[in-house]
Amino acid sequence: MKEIERNISTLARLKEEMLSAGFNATYPEMMMATKKEFLDEDIASDLPKQLKEFREFANLKRYTLNRIRVSLASHKILYNMMQRGVVYEMAQHLPYNGQYLYEIIYAGEPAVRAYNSLQSLLSRRKEDSGGEYTVVLSLNGDKQTVKLQSNQNLGDRVKRIYGEGATVLSVTKRNSEPQLVRNRSTRVAVAAAYAKMAAKKVYSNSEKLGPKMNDQHARYAAVLAKYGLSSDARIDLLEKREALDDELYSKGLLSEENEVTKIDPKVLESIAKKRKAYNQSTIQGAEKMFAEDVMHYFVSEPKRVRSSYPLFPGISTDIDERYSFLQVLDFEKPQTIIANKLKLEAMVPMSGKQLGAAIMHHHGKSPEWCAEKFNLPMSEVKESSAKLAPYLKHSSTQAKKFLEAMG
Repeated sequence: MKEIERNISTLARLKEEMLSAGFNATYPEMMMATKKEFLDEDIASDLPKQLKEFREFANLKRYTLNRIRVSLASHKILYNMMQRGVVYEMAQHLPYNGQYLYEIIYAGEPAVRAYNSLQSLLSRRKEDSGGEYTVVLSLNGDKQTVKLQSNQNLGDRVKRIYGEGATVLSVTKRNSEPQLVRNRSTRVAVAAAYAKMAAKKVYSNSEKLGPKMNDQHARYAAVLAKYGLSSDARIDLLEKREALDDELYSKGLLSEENEVTKIDPKVLESIAKKRKAYNQSTIQGAEKMFAEDVMHYFVSEPKRVRSSYPLFPGISTDIDERYSFLQVLDFEKPQTIIANKLKLEAMVPMSGKQLGAAIMHHHGKSPEWCAEKFNLPMSEVKESSAKLAPYLKHSSTQAKKFLEAMG
């Protein structure tokens, strides 16, 4: 814990120093700031080279700042877990050094696709029933921008207000609703961790996964294995290896046409099917593991803990349509379960774990499952479940109204 606290302090200081030094400035902004220097005759004579180096330098500064931010986010996630006393498996895969991109690419295409899928999920916004629309109109050849509260029957409304000659050029909706996880660096760290974790699990079970290799692919894979290469490696896209290429040529698995190396079409077909299976399994695995951790957090942690040490910094506590990804879990109406737990925790005198276990038991999970999931003795699960029963029963209309009022 002391090491994590030191790292957070150091990273936060570095981040502030970098921001003060303009590490977040874009290339055009840096150009504007140093424009006078480029008027110097000595520099101007070698301007193309100087500009190229200047652009690379600007990018390196921003990449370094981004790496600091992702590293800081990763440490904060682990810190919160340790404070809550529950460290999830995904913590092993967080990019503590900030090099999330390298690690995802190293894990392969399935990890990249899972990362993109998680990023999309973490960036979801709450649906905005109102909102404001920016509409650009053409009025007799002139452009005009107007603000509207709705885009329903827009064309007719515009013609009615501005005349038949008015046409709509563009419509942009201003969405002020927050994302599921507000902080970009946190989204990057979380998506990278689950993507890597899912990819490793999929690769460890690769032999059992998806369609079986056809005969040609099996022979191709056997040759590649001798050289320490994956069965799905595309030799035609890799650096030439004389001995390997010769062996594949001799078995009729590799050919050359117009000086272009080609793999047997049957092998390519099999590789494509296997890769598709890897990608789908990795995406599904990452999303499910993320959903399991989110569900466990909300169901097991009391409000005071959630307020001080959120699952991920900046994650929304409003259980709305942004949490629809929880439907991948193997129990009914997970969002309703969480909503019920958040209501009951203000009324039921139990610890977060006890209440979570009791609620899950009442929603069909076995005492054994609850005991293992919430790390409680079986007797405690049953006792908590019995204590919760009266609060769920609503024996009379008056009792129901009373509980709703208390909620």
